[in-house]
Amino acid sequence: KDNPSLCNWIQTQGKRYKELKGHKPLSEEELELLEQIDFAFFEDQPRMSWNAMYAEVERYREENDGRFPNHKDDPKLSRWTRQQRGRMRSEHGHAPLSDKQKSMLESSDFPILPKAKGGQIWYERYDELVEFWKEHGH
Repeated sequence: KDNPSLCNWIQTQGKRYKELKGHKPLSEEELELLEQIDFAFFEDQPRMSWNAMYAEVERYREENDGRFPNHKDDPKLSRWTRQQRGRMRSEHGHAPLSDKQKSMLESSDFPILPKAKGGQIWYERYDELVEFWKEHGH
């Protein structure tokens, strides 16, 4: 409320996340960045243990020719894989992976995407959101 521009941007991202009519869906990269800070519109989904989620990803890959899940096919697994990429890169305050978790991901050829490049308005607002989040905790 102190920053109407950021407030509007946040509301738009929620609509894009929910893929509401008239709103372009978030890209995989945008989803990954928002999930790395546990953004509020992801809170409505219960969390599973790390090992259970890893097993779900492996099951998905077995059923899908070794492919990793994407947001369209399985949003929950896609979000989890993106969160693990962030944890592997130690970005945005994520708790680092344990050595065992890293080993498990590496043995499954887990893809680590390159860091996002800033400069565009989306990334500027995202950076603004991260700063706001750090300052206010919501």
